Amino acid sequence: MAYGWVTLAIVVLVSLDKLPNLGAMKQAEERAQQGQVKPDGAQDIDFSGEAPQTTSPTMG
Repeated sequence: MAYGWVTLAIVVLVSLDKLPNLGAMKQAEERAQQGQVKPDGAQDIDFSGEAPQTTSPTMG
């Protein structure tokens, strides 16, 4: 049960900038502050279209 409370405390401390970002999140934050919101080489995902119809005998 202590793990949940520790995790919650870490989330609060990071969101209040009391605990610094580490690792990949630090790099992502720096990149976002410079105006680049997605990493180099990331693929665009088109959310505007409808999902393709799939048929499955088990899912109806």
